[in-house]
Amino acid sequence: MFDDLFLSSQNKKHLSNLLSLAKVDGFFHLHEYELLLAIARKLGVSSGYLQKLQKSADPISLSLPKKPLEKFHYWYDLLTMVLADGVIHEKEIAFVEKLSQIFEYSPQIIEPTLQLIQEGKTFEEAFHILKESYFAN
Repeated sequence: MFDDLFLSSQNKKHLSNLLSLAKVDGFFHLHEYELLLAIARKLGVSSGYLQKLQKSADPISLSLPKKPLEKFHYWYDLLTMVLADGVIHEKEIAFVEKLSQIFEYSPQIIEPTLQLIQEGKTFEEAFHILKESYFAN
């Protein structure tokens, strides 16, 4: 496939970071892989290309969108990955805390974001709930 040519660098890095987060606790759970496949499909990425990317994943090489809602969507995906296997591992939280600096988010946003995801809020709903307390205008 021509995924290499048409997939934006930003989306490659996003998938790479999701892969790194999924593996940070030492176990790549089936639910994490299924979530990754779903996100890859939304981005127009084949499972074959995702497997190729998995072999070359370069953690924490983020290139974030400029628009706050799009940037938060990446954050939401990352925290959804933390919850994917049903276990919140301390290494996952440590990884997300490092990423919060790259996102320029306070680490205090981690817990409320996880809570909103568990409540079934979409990334748009979570963004609008959290923006007053956690995001600069």
